[in-house]
Amino acid sequence: GREGDHEVVEGARGRKSKECFIVRSRCRFASFMVCCNPFLSSMKNKSGEQSMKHFETTLPDGYRQVYYLNAKETKTGLIFNGIALLVMLVILGITVPFVDFGTLMKNYSENAVRHMVSLLVFLVSMVAYVVLHELVHGAAYRLLTHRKLTFGLSWSCAFCGVPDIYVYRSTALVALLAPFVTFTLILVPLTVALAYFDGLAFLLSALLLGLHLGGCSGDIWLSILLLFRFRDGRLLVRDTGPEQFLYLPQADEAAPAESSTPAESDAPSSGSQTE
Repeated sequence: GREGDHEVVEGARGRKSKECFIVRSRCRFASFMVCCNPFLSSMKNKSGEQSMKHFETTLPDGYRQVYYLNAKETKTGLIFNGIALLVMLVILGITVPFVDFGTLMKNYSENAVRHMVSLLVFLVSMVAYVVLHELVHGAAYRLLTHRKLTFGLSWSCAFCGVPDIYVYRSTALVALLAPFVTFTLILVPLTVALAYFDGLAFLLSALLLGLHLGGCSGDIWLSILLLFRFRDGRLLVRDTGPEQFLYLPQADEAAPAESSTPAESDAPSSGSQTE
């Protein structure tokens, strides 16, 4: 009898411990969810959709165009290319004081072939950079959307985009800034390192850095707009090669759309802009 009573008591204690463990676990999970609620809420945009959604295949009802940019327009193209040239000159101006031109000319007379090879490498690197810049744009879009890409070249810019969809603001920002971040992290340390080894290579690397920073002027301009002016997570961007169309829900944006733009249906046609 006593052994049976002891087993009953032990069984009751075991069940009670299990129940207490379940209750404590539920309480901890509830506390965890309460703590995470602000973070989880921030992961949703104002319309309640998860921010992990990167694009829409068609323009949702109630959206209207709030901004337009076309890099093929003469005025816009001249402005961005003028900024690019100015940036290159600034970088060159910063670099020149650190170059010993006397030693550079002396080395050139002694190693003319080597310097000619350096110039050739620089010219090839310029072309390669333009291609790689657009490929990085494309890689970012491809990873986030898995949709068809468009590449092209106009008098004012090279470009890459996803013409058949409307990407959300966060996706557009990643694609816009990917080349700027990637090549800045590569070219700045490279230029600094070359300053201690070869004057001509340092100068040419600085010019390539200037080409990079200046060539990102369009990307940086659009990124500034998305970061500081159009901060709504519901913003959609249609990237059509040299053109950029920005859309917001009509009730939330009362300002007229900027810049003259052709009438556009909800179905995308082609292209995307990146400087």
